[in-house]
Amino acid sequence: MPEETQMRRQPKQARSQRRVDRLLSAAAQSFEELGYAATTTNAIAARAGVSIGSLYQFFPNKEAILDALVERYLDELQRVVFVPGENLPITILMDRVLDRLARFHESHAGFRALFLETNVEHRIQSVLVQWIETLLGQYFPALDMDLYRQTALAWLGITRGIMQLTESPHNLPERTAQSETRLALFGYLRAVLVRAGVSLPEDLQEAYGAE
Repeated sequence: MPEETQMRRQPKQARSQRRVDRLLSAAAQSFEELGYAATTTNAIAARAGVSIGSLYQFFPNKEAILDALVERYLDELQRVVFVPGENLPITILMDRVLDRLARFHESHAGFRALFLETNVEHRIQSVLVQWIETLLGQYFPALDMDLYRQTALAWLGITRGIMQLTESPHNLPERTAQSETRLALFGYLRAVLVRAGVSLPEDLQEAYGAE
């Protein structure tokens, strides 16, 4: 990725902020419809209804637009999806997170494309892995750090893989994909805990049956 991935200047007036918002919305829609690789700054500017010169006043390139859009997504994810301080059994907490994440996918153009994209460098996946590692550390302190990382990466891969099945040509229904994701995530977690000799929490025992 080119070194210059920061905004050239921050909008100081409401008019400039509206222009940046239009550009980011246009980028999100283009990433969703065309994919990141096929989207150009000219296409983003045209969709936003601004000149390419106006775009370059704020963003030096497409990568800088991607970074700004990702930061916006991550900020909202922290506020509405990964809500801290919920002292719940892990199966209930993750059910809520999966529901919120599904709604986030539906309401935020472009996020789904970037979440499923493995060939584009951005922070969404690393932040999600970090959040899962932290969650596992809170619920299962007996596991070592390597298992936190392994499980977090596996969970992300499982979620992304099943979500890809909702795309053409498979067209798996969203509700089915969410149900299968839950089954796969907790089935994997249960296997990790059993293999590590960690007692299963009651909710996992009830969901999958005790040994």
